Amino acid sequence: MSIVTNSISSGQAFLKARNYNSAAKIADEILSSNPNDQEANYLKFDCFFEQKKYSEALEYSQIWLAKNAISPLAHFSLFCAFLKLGKNGKANEALEVLKSTLPYEKETIQIAEYLYFQQTGSITKSEKALSKFRKSAPGLDFSGHEGLLKYKKNHFIAAMEIYKQLIEKGFANYGDYRFYAFSAFRALRLRTARNAARDALKLEPSALFMRETIILSYLVLIPPFLFAHAIIAFGKLLAEKIGYWGIIVAATLVASYYHVYDNYLYNLFPEGFGLAFNSLAILYYLYLEFLYGKNWLAIKADKQRVSLDNY
Repeated sequence: MSIVTNSISSGQAFLKARNYNSAAKIADEILSSNPNDQEANYLKFDCFFEQKKYSEALEYSQIWLAKNAISPLAHFSLFCAFLKLGKNGKANEALEVLKSTLPYEKETIQIAEYLYFQQTGSITKSEKALSKFRKSAPGLDFSGHEGLLKYKKNHFIAAMEIYKQLIEKGFANYGDYRFYAFSAFRALRLRTARNAARDALKLEPSALFMRETIILSYLVLIPPFLFAHAIIAFGKLLAEKIGYWGIIVAATLVASYYHVYDNYLYNLFPEGFGLAFNSLAILYYLYLEFLYGKNWLAIKADKQRVSLDNY
């Protein structure tokens, strides 16, 4: 193994450990003696990219491409920088240039196509591009990308399973924990979402979305109770307007709502809570029937009294 290869490995290790200054220093040392070294240039680009300094990454990829117009990594870096800056048109242009300049770089083109379609929201095209890339690179693990596609198709439980397996294998990065948390949240597995978000924060302490996910996983309990009160108010109105059948409709609405909410809560709390909540729903149903019935009888008595007074 050459000294340069050892240095690149050390630089990638520093990059993975988020020690960007040390990684960039190694890249600069290699480039000082060999300005066209592909891996060193990409390492330097990645130091900007991983810090989300996408404008600097774009500028570096343009300088790199000006020095070496046939470098597939330089073309790919330019494409990625444009994509992250939200300049989809420019990214597409960079992709077309890559295709026309280096048509034999099939793997690079396929992963770029997949990333482009993923960014622009075309799930079907993303799946096709990923399928092509998987066939051309059978040794690579595409679990994270497959999980993301499941998430975008609203298959949250399936996405959760993919990310869970990836984490258990020890291959997960921040993005995987992030979408594991999002998938769990959307699937109403709120305890899992909180745990995944906390794990993601260990890797990326400044991740605002993960903090929001933890907070929302608690706040999401509040709206259903508020909505239940809205149903109760609606039920009172029905009782006043249409009498006994209004009571039945309103009480049934509330009981049905609480039964659905019980299924929702079943995923959040220990076993046995669901049974207790179902019992609460039944008791609440009986209470409402009594309450609305009493209210309806009072209204009916008032109407009779008013009718007698007028008589």
